[in-house]
Amino acid sequence: MQLKYKLLVVALVCVINFGVNNQYLSPDIMEARNLITAREMAATDNWLNPTMNGYPRLAKPPLPTWVNAAIAKFFPVDNLAAHRIPAAIMGFLMVLAIFFIAKSISGDENVGYYSSLVAASSYYLILMSRQATWDIYCHSLMAVAIAFLISNWQNNKGNLWSYLMAGIFMGLSFMSKGPVSFYVILLPFLVSWFLFIEKKSPKAQWRGILIMTVVFLVVGFSWPFYQLITNKDLLLKIVNAESTAWTERHVKPFYQYWGFWSHVGIWSLFALASLAYSFMKSRISLKEYKFLLWWLVIMVVLLSIPGEKKERYLLPVIIPLSCLIGYLIYYLRQSQLNNNLSMSDKRLIRVNILLLLIISLLFPFTDYFTTSQPHVSIITFIIFWSTAVGLFFAFKSLKIAHMMVWTIALMSAVTIFGLQKLEPVTNQHYDNLATVREKSFYTKDFYATNLNPKEILAIGKTVDTLKIEKGAILNPRNKEFVIASYYHMDENEITTKVSTFQLMDSIAFDKKNDKNLLYFYLVKVEIPHLQYHK
Repeated sequence: MQLKYKLLVVALVCVINFGVNNQYLSPDIMEARNLITAREMAATDNWLNPTMNGYPRLAKPPLPTWVNAAIAKFFPVDNLAAHRIPAAIMGFLMVLAIFFIAKSISGDENVGYYSSLVAASSYYLILMSRQATWDIYCHSLMAVAIAFLISNWQNNKGNLWSYLMAGIFMGLSFMSKGPVSFYVILLPFLVSWFLFIEKKSPKAQWRGILIMTVVFLVVGFSWPFYQLITNKDLLLKIVNAESTAWTERHVKPFYQYWGFWSHVGIWSLFALASLAYSFMKSRISLKEYKFLLWWLVIMVVLLSIPGEKKERYLLPVIIPLSCLIGYLIYYLRQSQLNNNLSMSDKRLIRVNILLLLIISLLFPFTDYFTTSQPHVSIITFIIFWSTAVGLFFAFKSLKIAHMMVWTIALMSAVTIFGLQKLEPVTNQHYDNLATVREKSFYTKDFYATNLNPKEILAIGKTVDTLKIEKGAILNPRNKEFVIASYYHMDENEITTKVSTFQLMDSIAFDKKNDKNLLYFYLVKVEIPHLQYHK
């Protein structure tokens, strides 16, 4: 198959897995923060000093927010399908980078092809490519930068254009989430590269490296430099708080990431096999294998050092892990064509297909366990059981091409039909919080003591914080306003004279728990301060 057709197939898989039904899944806290900031940026045209819920938001560089703010000029942030398209594009960029990284390292286009298909059908990359957050931007842009670097170094080229592009993408990565990708992806790559691929520095290419560095600094530090000049104290305070968070918030044990191999989802068994040195040493060039393996190992170790650990931080492992799996699939494909598959190879293929076959047969029944109104979808049965038939014939023939086709088809089917099942609605009283926008009191100023960004995004407007000083809540801007509260309040909780304290509505916003309500109170005050007891 020609290169253009391979890239077309990869692009098609990405469109299906990253783009179809991308409005499914409610925004998590990180996506909500980004979209709230984008909404306010588009409304105020304050592009250099982002705010979230009316307060300065300098904790993350603004490139992803700029993209969504530009979209918000045409589509409201409620239009998740539109606002998640850039994330899907970033996901495609990562897949494309993996294609060329694997191709450059191996010298074989097919290794790049298989590696990119693995990445495009990996569970966690699919998930992150469907959310408008910072992570998919910074890691994808860094992967592209590394693809340009490898293209130069592997072929001993001094292509200044490639160095220029690497510098631009590094700068854009920094503008997406600061130094995160430099620590997690670039540093492990450089260590592993100079340990196993090229054991001397590319001094002859110093001009290109200088250009790359200068371009990176100009692109990446433009906004931070502006903030350092205009908001120095606030920026340094936020940087210090973010640094502290790495050791004090969401603290998990060192071994938290040992299950990193499972993030490729449907390829997990192949991931485990590719990590087994005794199994792989005769199936791949040892130099290339050690490079990819140690890139991955160093990456996981560096991620494990900080106390703060979250599953989404593991997104970068998809890059080297997909390449390792791509190498393994290439070997199996060549062995199968030469009728030279070993017994262990056959066992690996058969066990993998058998597991996928079981998933295909059982998946249509999941509605019985994930919804409050179980039903049978004929279309779901037809699609998944047809996939099961394809997998059955792949099991019998042991043809790697057939296995790949039906594996990717299964993952695409799970993506299209299974996303809603990740957030089942079991609360019969559930109501979308956005319905509050239709209420008569919606035009009033909203206040709350501690509201989740997901709820603020759904409400669709700024929900200011009720500020407390020495037990007194500072007077809101107007004498008539709305308090949003997670718990039921009564007039006695505000020890002041009010002319009106009225419960206007309560909304069951939680899809699973009918006891979780958000209450809205219309308050009219007569004196400057409110005394509040909780």
